[in-house]
Parts: sequence; C-alpha cells; structure tokens
Amino acid sequence: MKAIKLIIISIYVFGFISCDKKDNSSESDKVVLSKVDYQGCFIENAEKTTKSVTTGTDTVFYSIDNDTLTLSVIKFYNCCGLLKDSVIIDNENVKIYISDICVDNCLCYCMCNFDFVFYFTDFWQKNIDFYIYLKGLDESNYELWKETKFIDGLD
Repeated sequence: MKAIKLIIISIYVFGFISCDKKDNSSESDKVVLSKVDYQGCFIENAEKTTKSVTTGTDTVFYSIDNDTLTLSVIKFYNCCGLLKDSVIIDNENVKIYISDICVDNCLCYCMCNFDFVFYFTDFWQKNIDFYIYLKGLDESNYELWKETKFIDGLD
C-alpha cells in the first residue's frame, strides 16, 4: 500500500514539474519590456528646455541592437498634461497605451515633447506587431494612433 502511494505521489510531482517547465519555456519565448526612459517634458528641467518649443511632431522611431528593440514614442502635447503609459505584451503583440491622467490645472499655454523610450529585450528573430493607443484629456476611449510590425533576424 505504501509503495502504491509513493508511486502516485511520484507521478503527481513529476507531472507538476513537467507542466511547470512547459509554462516557463513559453514565457521565455516572449519579448520583455526591460525598462522605460521618460525624456522631454518628463525631465526635471523640461520647463526650461522644452516649453519654448512652438512646433513639434508626434512620431515613432526605433532601433535594434542585438536582442533589444528600442522604441521611441514622441508625443507633442500640452505642457501641463500628465501622460502615463502602460504596456501589455501577449504572444506576438505589444500594445502601448498612453493617456492623460491630469485632474487639476491640466491646460497651459505651451506645448512640448513627451518622449517615451521603451526597451524590449529577447527580441531576437521574432515578428512582433506593435500598437500604440492614445487617450487625451477628457476623452473616454483609447484610439489607435500608430501600428507597425517589427521583424528581426532576417538577412
């Protein structure tokens, strides 16, 4: 009887470890957001360096170095805005959400560039779709702003 219990427990533990290993390997296949740098209007001296900007361009650009994709998102926006980002990574999609979460004194008579620099690692030989959604002040829904597909590892 003890031998049967030992066999059943061994099968259960082996099955649990096997499932655990399978889950971990699928996680390692995903692109990972390693860090985000906030530049432009986000920096402490942005008031002196960027508020004088009178024209700007919303833009997205990127670079790939080894297994890291650096994605820069620049949003030309009201200086008093309080922009917040969130990132969702699922399978072959990366969704970036940027919204203005300002509550008080949200409008100024100036514009400047809010620069988000996202660093995605484990990008080697992956095809990833990127979607960037924006929600401005007093808007109730996010709207798709930019979308692109990055393909790495192709010669």
